[in-house]
Amino acid sequence: SWTSRDERHGAALPPCPPVQQWLSLLEEQLGSQAMEQLMIEPPANPLDAGNFQTSAETGAISRDRRLLDARRNLEVQLQGQPQRPSLGLAMPLQWRHQEIQDVAVLNPEAIQTLNLWLHAPQSDWLKRQGIEAGEWCDAVEDLSPLSMDELDRHRLIRERLAEQLDHLAEHPETRWDHIDHVDWRVRCCGQGLMPPGAAAALDQDRLEQRWQNLQHTLFSLGPVHQLQSDSNTLNTGQLMAGELAVHISTSKLRARTLLQAWLQHLLVQLGNAPCSSAVICRPEGSAKADQFQIAMRWQTMAPQEAAHQIAQLQGLAAQGAEQCWPVPPESGLARALALAKGQDAADRAFTNRWQGGFSLWAERDQAQLSLCFGDGCDAQQLLQDPGFKTAFASLYQPLLEARCQ
Repeated sequence: SWTSRDERHGAALPPCPPVQQWLSLLEEQLGSQAMEQLMIEPPANPLDAGNFQTSAETGAISRDRRLLDARRNLEVQLQGQPQRPSLGLAMPLQWRHQEIQDVAVLNPEAIQTLNLWLHAPQSDWLKRQGIEAGEWCDAVEDLSPLSMDELDRHRLIRERLAEQLDHLAEHPETRWDHIDHVDWRVRCCGQGLMPPGAAAALDQDRLEQRWQNLQHTLFSLGPVHQLQSDSNTLNTGQLMAGELAVHISTSKLRARTLLQAWLQHLLVQLGNAPCSSAVICRPEGSAKADQFQIAMRWQTMAPQEAAHQIAQLQGLAAQGAEQCWPVPPESGLARALALAKGQDAADRAFTNRWQGGFSLWAERDQAQLSLCFGDGCDAQQLLQDPGFKTAFASLYQPLLEARCQ
């Protein structure tokens, strides 16, 4: 199919030469009468109802699900009918407070299971229901990019950081306390990651700036070294900066990063050398895209309290395996970080993250969350549910109370 219309006012235009030659060839071979039956002139408006209607001879012209949903919503508005909400698999929410055993199961398998649940609780619940939710897009690659893709920058920084941490793990006596410089153009040579010409020099400078900012933020806490594990902890080795256990993310702060760092902080408290912890990541906003900050610090706690908190997390994960976790990850994190400004500010932060806004994507549009909570689920529907409040407090309240003032 093709559209031979002016982009501004919609006037009909003749087909382009290749299409016109193809049509002429078909008419010559099939005849005019057969050609009239073969050619279908689609409506100019992609939301026209004729694009989605079928007949005995032909099927629907358009197969675009997004345009079909838009047409249905348009029909609802034209007819003045209230739009029926699309309920998700987890609606209405069934989460209620349950008594949780106060004995933590401390073995590698249990900790791994808990880590997977903290990474994506709704996806974990869907997988247990036999549903694999996810979307992907094979985008058309730009053969002449003007700058490096942000995902490639993130991957390169992460790979270089992993190399440094592996070196520390192999040589426990080594201290990382000096700035490491990298020639990123040499490192990316032959991989097609760098843009051509002067743009490569700009990306080289930006990558080096981001890498040095990460090191400056890390060294501000002290020399970096690898703490060897002991017999009382499940950690194979904890990264230390001075006297602090550090958890580094080369991306912006995400719920999975914070929650998994919180679990690692609790595990450190069970060892022979409990200490405070810090989470390092990039700040929000494009103006500080190449900077790093200490997003969270947790104080030292007693081993008994740490074991109690791990048991509480394992209880939530066990309940979350049977009932869908009612707190969306990123929206819940936004609410937790804004809670210090008051309840109203926290609820607004949750709503903005959940429903999206100008230059901010809506978390509810993710496939797995749309399956759980329904298409277009309103933020107030979650915030006013007692199960949401109970689950949010049980997960984030201990985490926030342990923050260093």
